[in-house]
Amino acid sequence: MIRYYFGNKEGLYEEMIRHVLLPLLDVLESSLLSSTKGFTEYFQIYYRTMQENPRFPSLVLKVLALNHGPGKRFIYQLLERGRQRSKETFDLLKQRGLVEKDLDVDMVRIAFVSLAMMPMLLKPVFEAQIEREMDTEFLEQLATINGRFFSAGLLPVKEASGA
Repeated sequence: MIRYYFGNKEGLYEEMIRHVLLPLLDVLESSLLSSTKGFTEYFQIYYRTMQENPRFPSLVLKVLALNHGPGKRFIYQLLERGRQRSKETFDLLKQRGLVEKDLDVDMVRIAFVSLAMMPMLLKPVFEAQIEREMDTEFLEQLATINGRFFSAGLLPVKEASGA
C-alpha cells in the first residue's frame, strides 16, 4: 500500500512531514508576518503543532543532525523554502522600517528556530526543573514571551533603546 499511495517509504515520510508542518508552511505564505506582532502568533501555532506531534522535533533533529531515517532531502527543501520566504519577509519589513536594517536574516531565522524548538526538545528536562507540566496554557504564555522578546530584538535600534 505504501508503494501504491506514496511511491516508497521516503514518500510516506515526506507526506507525514508535510502534514505536520502544513500549519507552519501556510503561515509563510500568509500576511501574518507582515509586521513583527505576528511572531507571537507564529510561536503559538508552532507550539500547538508540536504539542499535537510531540515526537516531531526530536525526529527532525535525529534526521538532520544524526543522519538517521529518511526525509533529509525533503526537510532541507522545506528549510530552504522557509529561508527564502524569511528573506522576502525581512526585506519588506526592512523597507517599511519595522526592523533593524542591518539584521542578518539567517541569524534571525536561527534565533527563531532556537526559541521555537528548544522548549519542545528539552520539554521533559524543563518540566522536571520547574516541577510542572508544559501544558497548553504554559506554552501559550511562553509563545507570548518569546514573541515579545523576538519582536523587540528586531526593532530599529532607536526604537529599542527608547522603550
